Amino acid sequence: MANVTVNITGGSDKENVTAATLGNQRWGANGSAQFGQALAVNGGGATLTIYKTTAPAQLTKPVEVPAGGSLTLNVLVNQNDMTVSQVVA
Repeated sequence: MANVTVNITGGSDKENVTAATLGNQRWGANGSAQFGQALAVNGGGATLTIYKTTAPAQLTKPVEVPAGGSLTLNVLVNQNDMTVSQVVA
């Protein structure tokens, strides 16, 4: 398992993001943690889903989670797409 942190760092739809999920963990609304806090996620391939109040309501991107250590996902959220930069430690 890796300690994963999700940060919403910018983009034209940054203010419309309500939550994010990766594996079986959720950040933001109805989540186990707020953005910027770490949650334990199983290693391997997973899908990062960003939920927002504007259409489309969800954006997804595949993410490779390391088997251990920590992973920070810095996400730029625009109306129709997102850019994810990963920092592994």
